Amino acid sequence: MNPDILLAILKTSGALVSGLLGLTALFSNFRMANGHLSLTGKLVFAGILFSSSVAATTSVLESLSDFESNREQMARNETLLHEISRAVQPIAELKISFFATIPTDHPQVRSYVTRLEEGINDRADDLLKFPPDDQYEGLSVASKDIDHGVLSVSIKPESDLWPSLPDEAAINSMVTFGSPSLSFLRKPISLTEYPLTHRDADLSAMGLPMGQNPTLMWNVQERKLQIFGSVEYQKDFWFSSGKITSFNDLLGSQFVISFPYSDPEFIERITGRKVENFDIYSVGKSINLDWVSLGLGAGRSFVIEANHFEKSFSQMGRKPMFAITLPDTNEELLRLSETEISSR
Repeated sequence: MNPDILLAILKTSGALVSGLLGLTALFSNFRMANGHLSLTGKLVFAGILFSSSVAATTSVLESLSDFESNREQMARNETLLHEISRAVQPIAELKISFFATIPTDHPQVRSYVTRLEEGINDRADDLLKFPPDDQYEGLSVASKDIDHGVLSVSIKPESDLWPSLPDEAAINSMVTFGSPSLSFLRKPISLTEYPLTHRDADLSAMGLPMGQNPTLMWNVQERKLQIFGSVEYQKDFWFSSGKITSFNDLLGSQFVISFPYSDPEFIERITGRKVENFDIYSVGKSINLDWVSLGLGAGRSFVIEANHFEKSFSQMGRKPMFAITLPDTNEELLRLSETEISSR
């Protein structure tokens, strides 16, 4: 029975019984000559007990009804606030900046690193001059130490130190076509079960060749070769299931960055054409992510460093990918940015 109907019946019953007891009290004698309760007195006593029970039960039911009503109202308010929050904090853009390291001990990288290091050492003094020398177009000092020594150097395609020689083609291709794809799942899963295609994620953005000039960074002191990329994903290449549309939807979700360095055998199987340069995959699969800055529009962005990511390889194409399950709260999410970014 509906609780409200039951409550109304009990209230009506209690009122009727109370009225009858009042009338009975006007016209009846409750005790006999020996002082014991008469039949009428016993009936009135039973009526009083019944009326008291009804009053107590009614009070309990009203309290429970109010509690349930308040709980339902709070749930409705919470849902409404969540939807309002989703509406006022939409994911308006997907943009990343990242540093990724190419291991210098890889056989296909060593010879380039030797040429690069020698070229930078020969030009170190000239690179520190201001204004910079035009003959070193595409080559510039990115950072200095406190003694004004070179810490890192930026290399762009205009430089003669860009990987343009035949045996450096793998590095060139990695940087030029190294724009990663992004995907988010509302409910995290094992990486061995991770979605195989662009449309299997709740929100994804497909990476295309670097839209802006690709950049290599050489860390002089650490002898570290890095790709620096900055990519803004056009909405034409987004896919959304509708489960992730706002900043709040990202809390607790799984975020994956995958680089487009597919297994040559997979490419041959898909295209039916022989892959000539296996070195691209060999170098590409060894890539390591240093840090990522993810921008979502309207000033919403945060940095995630490498130690928070788990490296794996996709089921389709064995592409290197880096995954993280984002924290459940805004405070914990912002803490991801607190660690010093040592790779800059």
